[in-house]
This record gives sequence, C-alpha cells and structure tokens, in this order.
Amino acid sequence: MALAGDFSSLLMYEIKIDLRQFALPGGLHEVSFRFLNPLWAWVAAANDMIDGGQKMNYEAKVMYHETTHERLYGAGVTFGKKLAWAAARTPRGGKPALFGISFDGGDSGVSTRSLMPICVSVLNFDGADPVACGLVGYVPSLDALPKVFKLKDKRFVLAKCHILQKCIGAIIDELEAVSADGFTAHVGGETTRFHPFLVAIRVDSKERKNYFGLKSDR
Repeated sequence: MALAGDFSSLLMYEIKIDLRQFALPGGLHEVSFRFLNPLWAWVAAANDMIDGGQKMNYEAKVMYHETTHERLYGAGVTFGKKLAWAAARTPRGGKPALFGISFDGGDSGVSTRSLMPICVSVLNFDGADPVACGLVGYVPSLDALPKVFKLKDKRFVLAKCHILQKCIGAIIDELEAVSADGFTAHVGGETTRFHPFLVAIRVDSKERKNYFGLKSDR
C-alpha cells in the first residue's frame, strides 16, 4: 500500500519471476524485476522533447509526387503509415501515442552484455533524438551462477530466455491494460487523453525469433 506522499511507489512496479523449473545451482529459485511504469516514462520523455522545441505529431498527412502522383514517404512521421494506422483507430477526442520499446542489450555498450536496459521511446516526433527515450528498467541478470555452469549448461540459456519473456510481458501488459480506454496525461502544457499504439520493438535476433516469432531480417 502506498503511503501519502510516496509518489514513487505509484510509478514503480515489481514482479517475481519463478525459476524453480530450471533447477539452477545455489538454490536460485526466483529473481525480481522492478520497473518504471512505461506510460510515465513515455510522458516524461514527450515533455522533455517538447521542452527542447520539438513538435508532437498526431495527425497523418499524405504526400504525392507532383509528376508521377506516386505516394511519397520519408518527410516525417506525419507522412508514414504507422501514424495513419494509429490515428484511424484513435477514438474521437483522443490522440495517438506512438510507443517504441527496446529490449536490445547490445545498446548498453557493455562488452559482456550482462546489463540489458529496457527503454520506451516516443515515436510521435521526427528524427531520432535520444531525449525521446525513457529508461524503464533492467532485465534481471544471473551473475551469481558459476561461470562454468553458464558456459556448459543449457538451463542457463533457458532461464535467461524465460526471464526476458516475463519482462517483455510485464511491460506490454501495462500498455494493454489501457489500450481500450487510453490514459490521461499532461503533455506540452495540456491535459490530453492518449491511446497507446506499440509501433516498434527492438530486440536481439534470438528474441525476434523466440519471443515474437519473427525472422531475423525483421
């Protein structure tokens, strides 16, 4: 139960991930995954971008070649299919909130890749400003296990995959929980009803296949 004034307890969530099925050495039966509400991280990043002079895009536009009349892309988010798709599914009075989520440990810059950050990004902006990204949490590691076990025992790989799947599920669950009715947030000086749309997920090649069932080239 959150105490009065304990604001962080309303934003930070924690789940326990059961590992007993893998019979890991050292009596490691579970790990904890503590993470920031991804909606809050998205709103905070959106406000940081607006404070930096960037513009949020909510309405789709179409651009055609003046001679061939072919549809053109690349001039910004407003001319893309993702915003058009989301805007068409946003109820009247609301605005589409385009989410990106990264589960790619290669972005951490750590050579051992033992540190895997999870970030959400605001994709209503043009460009690729890192300010548009908000840190949600870190995938729990299994550093306490013996090195020889990690190198030779398949249970280590299976346990890591299981942990990542549970973390991905926990983050996406928070978006799905508000997918029907949306969420209210104060962005750019206005209180707005947003409807979340997950339009980009960045994961490592193995997770593309194991979790999402996608080919490596996707």
